[in-house]
Amino acid sequence: MVKQIYNLSPKEVLKKFSTSNNGLSDKEAAKRQKEYGPNRIEKKHGWRWAKLVLHQFNDALVWILLVAAGLAFAFHEMRDVTIILVIVFLNAIIGFTQEWKAERIMDRIQKLASDKATVFRGGRKREIDASEIVPGDVFL
Repeated sequence: MVKQIYNLSPKEVLKKFSTSNNGLSDKEAAKRQKEYGPNRIEKKHGWRWAKLVLHQFNDALVWILLVAAGLAFAFHEMRDVTIILVIVFLNAIIGFTQEWKAERIMDRIQKLASDKATVFRGGRKREIDASEIVPGDVFL
């Protein structure tokens, strides 16, 4: 049975990542940064707006209204169908607009706030940008 990293002892973790209690040297950290790239999650923005639009219709009350509109259509009550669909689509437009604005604000806030981490590099305690963390860094 292979042990997961979180089940290893501190010595085993240091050995697995080829590091020590003093952390990585600056040279080794730069090498690993080149090898593994920055420590950040890339967001995929494709079709984000479509997902937000579809999300507006994924609600129990909206489904009930759509069923009611279907029944009204079946009984040829076109005025009721029109009113219900207008309400559903207005709700979707308002919800989409609010969520879109909220996501854009969160993206801007995320760009402004940079996370920091305190690590040992070359035996010294340093505060670095979280995107510069590499496998083998020892955190304080």
